[in-house]
Amino acid sequence: MARGRFNSVSRRRAKVVLAGVSLLAMSAVAASAQEARKTNRVESLAQAERSSGGATQLAPIVAVGQAGGQPPETGTIGQPSAPYAGGQMATGARLGALGNRPVKETPFSVTSYTDKLIRDQQARTVADVTLNDPSVRMDAPAFSERDSFFIRGFSVTNLDTAYDGLFYITNPRRSPLEGIERVEVLKGPSALVNGGVGRVGGTINLVPKRATDEPLTRLTTTYMSDSQLWSHLDVGRRFGPEGEWGVRFNGSYRGGDTALDHNENEIGVLSLGLDYRGDRVRASLDLNHSKQNINAPASLFNAAAPGIKIPEAPDGRINTSNPFEYHDSEHNMVAGRVEFDVLENTTVYAAGGISRYREDFLSTSYTIQNPNGDALAEFGYNPQEIQGGLG
Repeated sequence: MARGRFNSVSRRRAKVVLAGVSLLAMSAVAASAQEARKTNRVESLAQAERSSGGATQLAPIVAVGQAGGQPPETGTIGQPSAPYAGGQMATGARLGALGNRPVKETPFSVTSYTDKLIRDQQARTVADVTLNDPSVRMDAPAFSERDSFFIRGFSVTNLDTAYDGLFYITNPRRSPLEGIERVEVLKGPSALVNGGVGRVGGTINLVPKRATDEPLTRLTTTYMSDSQLWSHLDVGRRFGPEGEWGVRFNGSYRGGDTALDHNENEIGVLSLGLDYRGDRVRASLDLNHSKQNINAPASLFNAAAPGIKIPEAPDGRINTSNPFEYHDSEHNMVAGRVEFDVLENTTVYAAGGISRYREDFLSTSYTIQNPNGDALAEFGYNPQEIQGGLG
């Protein structure tokens, strides 16, 4: 029995010794192969160094960039603020007396929607863009003649919409977007930076388009039900040795029947933006013309008789306006701005504009009389002209 245990132990020890010898042999072979590769690499480098006269050749370095670089967060007349990833929101906005400021450095809640979002959503008016913000609601029917907003529950009329920081020169009824680069929504009291009276809920600022460094020619055609045809031409060019002079033209025409009964509109827009950008001086001049003719614009239920229960909302497919009602309007505007950099972080500017708006309409307003939804219609005919200017 002792002899058998001894033979078994001896065999196990022999196997362990053989395994150790095998591992040592494998390590030696691996080390020899690695040493050989090092030797070959050194010889190859030495040969390459001898053939290149002693210089070491490195792998090529490829640098990828964009002409002109990325726009800054604080935009200027010739260069808007840079967008966030995706391109639909901008990193900066104009804050009245505070100038162009990055969104992350402002003491206000501000959102800047870009031209890319306007095109991606096929937005026609400012109301189509502001509906992206849950704090902003539309106060007028989509098939009416106007835009009107509630920001944080406070009324903001379209006349209070600013154009490049200037108030009371935009279209009092509805601002088209063909010549607009950014729609900036500032939420909260804004009299501190924008002045004015009653701007408690917030303000909306429209930033006009400027010619980009790259030439642009874009033609967009759209068809909307019921038989609305829409064509839009956008052309931009820069001139001069360093592209300091810019021209941006936008022209659009839309007309035909809409999805609402009896409702038909015809809208024409012309916009021309001229700008100069130097080392310390920037200037711009904007000329805008728009015309809007609407047949049977959607009527408004303006009031209800006291003490009655408000009925359910009517069917949205039914137009309560009469077929013979209409609203025709025309708007012309000129705006200019000059900026001068006194110091690296100090800029002085002067801006001014003038506009003229004319309209002629025959429309109705309704007063609900009972819980069944019967209403009293009152016709109104009121041609008017509004002239505005600010400097």
